[in-house]
Amino acid sequence: MQFIKFISALLVSANFLLGCSGSSGNGGNKDISSSVNESATSSSGNANFSCTIDGTPVSGGTIDDMQLQNAAFIYPPKDNGPQTVLFDLLSNKKGDDFYSYRFSLPDKEGEYHATHGSYDQTHTSVTLDFNLRSSNNFARYNEDSIKVTIDKLTSSRISGTFSGVWKLSSDTRSPQYKDKMVVSNGKFDIPFSTGNMRPE
Repeated sequence: MQFIKFISALLVSANFLLGCSGSSGNGGNKDISSSVNESATSSSGNANFSCTIDGTPVSGGTIDDMQLQNAAFIYPPKDNGPQTVLFDLLSNKKGDDFYSYRFSLPDKEGEYHATHGSYDQTHTSVTLDFNLRSSNNFARYNEDSIKVTIDKLTSSRISGTFSGVWKLSSDTRSPQYKDKMVVSNGKFDIPFSTGNMRPE
């Protein structure tokens, strides 16, 4: 009789354990998986920017898998300068053609002005690159007289505006391109990267 009671208790315990692991196995894994996916989506967020380059509307916002494009990064102070926020904006592509910007700014809200050679004073730099394979134009432009405003800066996002004149760089690969570019109505609203890579 004692043996039968022992076997019954063992069977009940086994069924109880199997039932618990079965219900938490399916439901638990599903919940964890969906919360991980939601977290990954919300942490990177969406990105967008737009501007007009010499009359041509340009926009973008696709964040690449490594989160190096259209996402921001904080860099520590260098050469007695301030802590810096750096980000690369990459336009939507038309075939292989695209435009890109590289921003380097002090990491606080405010209005920043830069002219050619003023980085040591302003700690502000924005380069503009043309990568237009269709017309064989690969040109780089440096700030000539620009204004960038950081309207909002949080631990997860940065947004603002930019405009001004960019001058063809002496080391550009397309010296036949226009000497100056006027950029207007520039806007950006991008997340900080949550990836492990950082642009140099």
